[in-house]
Amino acid sequence: MKKIKEKKSRLKLVLIPAILIILVGLLVTLIVVNKKEKINTNILETNRYTLKYDGTWNVKENTDTKASLEHDTKNGEINLEIIELEEQYKYSEIDDLLDEIIYNASKNNTEYNLLKKEKKELTKNEYPGYKLLYENNENQVMISIFKIGEKIVVITYEAENTYFDILLDSVNTIIYNFELNRNI
Repeated sequence: MKKIKEKKSRLKLVLIPAILIILVGLLVTLIVVNKKEKINTNILETNRYTLKYDGTWNVKENTDTKASLEHDTKNGEINLEIIELEEQYKYSEIDDLLDEIIYNASKNNTEYNLLKKEKKELTKNEYPGYKLLYENNENQVMISIFKIGEKIVVITYEAENTYFDILLDSVNTIIYNFELNRNI
């Protein structure tokens, strides 16, 4: 009888903390899900593209081929550009264009060093492309490049080093939700 009571008390010592941990986990999950649902989503739509972004970003520029968003903190900026390819590049794959793109980016931004080059399917439509990560003493820049038909889409995200990772999830969501109107 004494052994049974000891086993019950040991079982209680194990079960009570386990149940508390599960309850705390559920509570945290509910808070995170609830917080995500409250984020305002805005849509920037032109004849050529649709860009969805959360309410912490503000539109600075908006044309059919360019857009610029600035974060509320003023520490991050996203630039979008849709470039019509010249005739000699129209039938090239993104892999064939990459070296020239990296060369031009490095030539125009000599104060930045290329840290990482990653081949990836970008956006929810899984366009093949690349993400390039550059850095200098104050800022980091991520350039996302993908080819859609006869166009190259370049989305550049730049932020101060201390804010870059903080805003990165939001930026990746914006890139993921980008859509190009194929009728144009």
